[in-house]
Amino acid sequence: MRHRNDAMRTFAIAASAAIFSLAVMPVSVRAQHVPLAELLPRLVLSDITLQSPPAPPGTPGLPEGFTHVAHFSPLEGNDLNNPVIGIVQGFNGQIATQFATFPLGTSTGGLTYVFDESVGTFRRGSTSFGPMFGERALTIGRRKLSAGLNYQHTSYNRFEGQNLENGSIKFYLRHSDCCTVVFSPDPPGFILTGQPNGTRLNTPFEGDLVEAALSLKATTDTTAVLADYGLTDRWDVGVAVPR
Repeated sequence: MRHRNDAMRTFAIAASAAIFSLAVMPVSVRAQHVPLAELLPRLVLSDITLQSPPAPPGTPGLPEGFTHVAHFSPLEGNDLNNPVIGIVQGFNGQIATQFATFPLGTSTGGLTYVFDESVGTFRRGSTSFGPMFGERALTIGRRKLSAGLNYQHTSYNRFEGQNLENGSIKFYLRHSDCCTVVFSPDPPGFILTGQPNGTRLNTPFEGDLVEAALSLKATTDTTAVLADYGLTDRWDVGVAVPR
């Protein structure tokens, strides 16, 4: 019986060690390397492609098993003069600027008290908390320190009067100039080559457009830590750290 108990104890310890080793074993995680400020341009300008099925066997001008990926990315197609690049990047820049615009509260807001020698007690140095965002001329006093915390939650649902969430904002992507159909006399027939020809008439599918309707729900949560210190009765120095 004793040997059996020892064996069961050994088994329990080994099982516990195995479970612990599995729990702490490192797991490979796929990280997202796209910065938030570049997420929208990358999505619209680089990640929209249409996968086409392989061509049926015996299709004139196409090798057996040929498949065409319809490219609508001006960046991947090196179409840097495409106007949609400026439109998307301009839109993204204005959205990013709006997100980064955070009205910091005043660092001198609040009530201060000063010692009034005429009455032998403290009295208010100000009659109100002051403006919410603007700095006031009243200082907090020499060798006095004040600190505060601001928090702001903002939800954005419109841009230039257009709803961000219902697809009202649209971007149009044209097919890249990727291919040319040429006539081969021997054997007679048309051949699709991977050489651009400067037009979107040859081949006809280069005239296709993709409409990208944006549906975006954007919110920001910003916290700012404020501190203000009175160097003299007339001079204050303050700092605000948003995050």
